[in-house]
Amino acid sequence: MPEKRDLKRASKYEMKERLSQARVLIFDGAGGRIMSLPRKLRLFVNRVSHESYERYLIKCRSLGTAPI
Repeated sequence: MPEKRDLKRASKYEMKERLSQARVLIFDGAGGRIMSLPRKLRLFVNRVSHESYERYLIKCRSLGTAPI
């Protein structure tokens, strides 16, 4: 049972790290404009953004609330 909890914790930490990297790229590197980034970094930021939104939708469904 502890292994499952550890995997979930590691997954949450990994996602938070990816979001942090994306924020740094957008706001520190590109001045708040995604299109200022090279294509490879834009794709990374876009992918992280979509993954984050999917997690948000899953959380809303599990709580029975409407997403914003």
